Amino acid sequence: MSKRSKAAAERSKIEAEKMRLAGATDEEIRAELGGVRSTTWRWLQDTGPIDWAALRQEELGPARKAFVEMIVGIADRVLDGSLPEETASTWKGLMDQILRIIPMEAPKRVESKSTRININADPTTMGLYSRFLHECRNLMPEQMEEVFLFMRSLPRHEVDVTPPPRRALPAGEVVQDFIDGVGE
Repeated sequence: MSKRSKAAAERSKIEAEKMRLAGATDEEIRAELGGVRSTTWRWLQDTGPIDWAALRQEELGPARKAFVEMIVGIADRVLDGSLPEETASTWKGLMDQILRIIPMEAPKRVESKSTRININADPTTMGLYSRFLHECRNLMPEQMEEVFLFMRSLPRHEVDVTPPPRRALPAGEVVQDFIDGVGE
């Protein structure tokens, strides 16, 4: 079995056919392309379709990698919301069509219960953070800036967070020191 790649064999086959059409003999083809008599004969007898995929495999490798990187980049932009809504919607539709042709096992979506918000929930029963998220869920970024501006304009109430003073022990009461077992 030859160590040559299928792409190299296809290239040699095409060269052999070109040389034959130019009037070269089998010996001249063998001398130019290398190989033995049976290989040259096989190149010239095999007039079937050229395996373009094998022929272009080496050249297509970098292009395929770049294409996959581009696809992943666009998918990341769809997920982080940096694409316009219409473009993202078109992208999602395209991916749905591709998945119909090439079914793939998508990873199971894991939802954290702490991030799920029921849109039919009563906001007045939610905690402050959840309610804020619920109330702002459909606002555009420009509107969120207005919300933040309004929030900054609200008066602040200083809350005293210093702990209360410790109470003094009644005279004669002993406290056991649990670290070294000595009473005070």
